Amino acid sequence: MAGFKIDFSEEDLKAEGSSAKYDPVPAGDYICVVSDAEIAEVKNGDNKGKLMLKVQLTVEDEANPFNNRKFFPNIMLFTVYDKQTGKPNNFYMAQWLKATGFAGALETGIVPEPEEFKGKKLIANVLRKKKSYGVDPGAPAEYENSVKGFQPLNDETVAAGKAKRTNKLLP
Repeated sequence: MAGFKIDFSEEDLKAEGSSAKYDPVPAGDYICVVSDAEIAEVKNGDNKGKLMLKVQLTVEDEANPFNNRKFFPNIMLFTVYDKQTGKPNNFYMAQWLKATGFAGALETGIVPEPEEFKGKKLIANVLRKKKSYGVDPGAPAEYENSVKGFQPLNDETVAAGKAKRTNKLLP
């Protein structure tokens, strides 16, 4: 295979290796599009080896200062049980299916293929939470975003202001 000719600037040659660091967005509801979805295995914990849907959501709202930011929720593709009651507790999957237009899957129990979710628009309820892993003890607290729920994107939710950032601390 032949090599590729690439030109570099002086700044490129001096550049230090680092990745872009993004601060978490404020908690609130964000209009998003499903930009990617794939099936993967849970890597750790009690559900290791079970399947989940790894999703990439992209904020798609030109008026939002966080337009194009990404969120990465994981949706379990197995029955999740409440640890206290022992009853099925799959509200996250139910919200996901309703928000993406596949509410019929709640009756059949058959979840669509990952490709069928791509391009669907929804509202993601995003929280800001303290990071619980990968943090040095004694270091200042670090925060990350977590998607805690989904709503369908329709005229009613937009009219009610549900798709706007609802952080009470910021204007």
